[in-house]
Amino acid sequence: MIGPQQDKSVSVVYVASTLLIAAFYLFPQMSILIRFDQIAYLSALYYVCFVAKQVNVSKVASIILYAIPFCLLMFVAKGYNFKYGFLHNFMGVWNLIIPSVICVGLFLRNHPRELFIITWGAITMLTITCVTTLTAMGDSANVMRELTAGTTDENYANALREQGVGGFGIAYAMGAFTVGLFALFRQMKKWNIGKFVILIFLVFSFYFVTQAQFTTLLIITVVGAATSYFLDARTWLQKLKVVVITGIIISLMPVIVQIVIALYEDSTIAARLSRMSDSLWGNGDASDISGQRSIYQLNAYNLFLESPIWGNNITKQPNAFTYLACHSTLLAVACSTGIIGIWSYLKTFYTAFKNEINLIIDPNLHTSYYPVAIYYLLFAFLNPIDTVTEAAWLIFVIIPSLFRLYIPKSND
Repeated sequence: MIGPQQDKSVSVVYVASTLLIAAFYLFPQMSILIRFDQIAYLSALYYVCFVAKQVNVSKVASIILYAIPFCLLMFVAKGYNFKYGFLHNFMGVWNLIIPSVICVGLFLRNHPRELFIITWGAITMLTITCVTTLTAMGDSANVMRELTAGTTDENYANALREQGVGGFGIAYAMGAFTVGLFALFRQMKKWNIGKFVILIFLVFSFYFVTQAQFTTLLIITVVGAATSYFLDARTWLQKLKVVVITGIIISLMPVIVQIVIALYEDSTIAARLSRMSDSLWGNGDASDISGQRSIYQLNAYNLFLESPIWGNNITKQPNAFTYLACHSTLLAVACSTGIIGIWSYLKTFYTAFKNEINLIIDPNLHTSYYPVAIYYLLFAFLNPIDTVTEAAWLIFVIIPSLFRLYIPKSND
C-alpha cells in the first residue's frame, strides 16, 4: 500500500521529470548537450514511466499511426534510406506531438498543484531564455538571425547557445505564446490577479516578437491575434465590423509598413519590410516579398504538380535543392510525399490538437483556441517547423495548460 509520503515523492519525481523534458525543449544550452534523436528516446522513456498509465499505448498509436504514410513516402522519396527517410522523419513528428501526449497525461492526473507548478515552471524557463536573448540583442540586434543563418560559424553559434541565447525556435514560440495569451486574455471575463499576470506576459511576449527581427513572425502573430476577433464574432453585424476593420487595416497597410520601417531604421526587419512594400505596392520584383524564397516556394509547388499523389524522389538535383530551399514544411512535405503525405502529416497534428482541445475547455469555447492552430499552420507553410521543438512545447503544453488553469471546464 502506498502511503501519503510515498505518494508525495512520486509526485515530486513526476514534476521534476516533466520539467526536465521541458528544459530540453526550452533551454538553448540543451541543444548542445542532447541531440535531436536523443530527445525522442528520452521522451519515449518518460512516456513509459509517467504517462502510459493515463494515456495508454493504443491512444498514442491512434495519433502516431496517421504519421506512418508520411514516413513511408519519405523513405521512398529519400531513395529508400531508412535512417534519413523513415526514422529521422518519424522522430521529428514524435518530438513535435509528444508534448501533446504529455499534456493530456498531465490533465488526466487531475492534480491542480502539479499542473500549476509545471506550467509556470516551464514559463519561467521560457522567460529566462527570452531575457538572456534580449540582453544579447543589446550587443548585437541581429543575434537571433545569426543563430538561424546556416552560414554562422558553429563555434560562435554554440557559444551563444551556452549563454542561453535563443534563435529561430524561441522567436516563433513567442509568436505562438502571444497569440495564445491574447486568446486566453479575451476569454477571462473578470479582472483578478490571474488576468493581470496574463496581461503582463502578453505585453512581454509581443515586445519580444517585435524585437526578434523576423518579418514573417511579426506578420503571422498579428494575423493570429486578429483571427481571435473574427472567430468570436457571433452576429452578422459583428462579422461585418470585423470585415470592415480588416479592410481598413489592409488599405492602410502601406502607411503602417512605412511607419514601422521608420521606427526600425537600419535594421534587418526594416530592410525586409522595405522590399516587401516595394513588391506589394508597385516598385519591386514580386519575388522580393520574401527575397528569393518565394521563387523557391513556387518551384516546390511546381514539383508537387509533377507527382501530386505520392510525391517525388528528392535525392537528385534539382529536386533535392527545391526540397531544401523552399523554406516551408508544408510545401516540402507536399513536393516530396504528395497529397497522401500532406494528408498524413496534417491529420497527425489535427488528431493531437483535437484530443487536447476536447479535454481542456468547453465545446462552446473551442474556437477561442483555433487562432493558435491557425498560427501553427501559417508557421508551417511559411517556415520549416520539423525541428522547432520550442514552438511545439508552447502550443501543446504551456498554452493549453494556461487555458485549463484559468478557464476550467464547467464539469471540473
